[in-house]
Amino acid sequence: MTETFVFIANSYIGKGISGGDRIFIELARRSSRGRLIIIGWDDTKKLIAKYKIDCEFININMPLSLSRFFISSYIFRSIYGLFAISKILRDINDRVFLYSSSDFWPDVIPAFYAKFSFEKVQWSAAFFLAAPSYFDKSDVYKGQGKIKLFFYKTSQFLSKLLIGRYADRLVSCSSITLEILKKSIPRNRQHIPSYMIFGGVNINHSKSQRLGVFLRSRKIYDVCFMARFHPQKGPDEMVQIWKIVHKIDPTLKLAMIGNGPLEKDVKSLINKFGLNNSVSLLGFLDGAEKEKVFLSSRIFAHPVVYDTGGMAAIEAMSLGLPAIAYDHIGLREVYPYGMKKIKVFDRVLFARSIIEMLKNKQIYTKISNEAVDYSEDWNWDIKAKEFYEFIT
Repeated sequence: MTETFVFIANSYIGKGISGGDRIFIELARRSSRGRLIIIGWDDTKKLIAKYKIDCEFININMPLSLSRFFISSYIFRSIYGLFAISKILRDINDRVFLYSSSDFWPDVIPAFYAKFSFEKVQWSAAFFLAAPSYFDKSDVYKGQGKIKLFFYKTSQFLSKLLIGRYADRLVSCSSITLEILKKSIPRNRQHIPSYMIFGGVNINHSKSQRLGVFLRSRKIYDVCFMARFHPQKGPDEMVQIWKIVHKIDPTLKLAMIGNGPLEKDVKSLINKFGLNNSVSLLGFLDGAEKEKVFLSSRIFAHPVVYDTGGMAAIEAMSLGLPAIAYDHIGLREVYPYGMKKIKVFDRVLFARSIIEMLKNKQIYTKISNEAVDYSEDWNWDIKAKEFYEFIT
């Protein structure tokens, strides 16, 4: 019997790469069993081409007039994804292992329909981040952002109901997120198998080799930040912290990797605080370019304001960079080693901890070694093998 794997990545928006997108990419690249079909739209097609994913791609062919507006694009992709997967499944006789790569409607609704309509489908649903409360102290969604949060929470409410009642397996990145999802699962289905995947990292060299390269590399930046420039990820928080660092030591340099909706806000803050000569905005980087910046930096700063996991930090940590982050509950679980935790939203303490780590060789070396050791558990090759064994 031929195994058929169908990945739905219809929610991907081509502005940077989220943690869920990265998980989808790396798992799809390592599909060595049976037939792989990916359903998506034009942005997904570009992603597949960029990362050279070997698959059969089904493009939902969304009209350009609808793709210009987020709401119409979102709804269109949800509905047309449903028709696309229905057409595919009618032509497959064997068992189908279906993976919806996010909790957004363009991925969940087609997956739900497939599971509801075809007995041969085994649905594994990804759920990586629960929408924050309207009263969350981090206040990620401010002002008009509350409207976005309302839409986000409303759409996620339906997704949680569909996943909870129809998915055969759950894929998540932290026990916190999984527990939130399980509140939407009926009592008679609480036994649904779940797989925890924090993320992963490409490891091509031994620990000693990676540390050796890191230590020998010329350092241009003292601190590196990398994330989507999104309110949850704290790029503006990083600039606020760096303002304090700059007052303590104006010779230090910060590299910021990423793009997203807060780019203008970040640039405005940098200008406002007079940090243009201290902060380098490098845009979205990946592969060798990203690794080059990591190796040219001494510390990785991760001041996310709302998150339950994430894998940006481990990519830097695997090369030897010690990390500093706010002490969120999710990060305690995902990063027990190689990362110093700071009281949440204490910018002064965060800034002073950066200075201390740069100056204290003993602390720096200890956390750096922990980071490299811990990254061994994140090897993408191992995680992909575990994932395919789980969904089948």
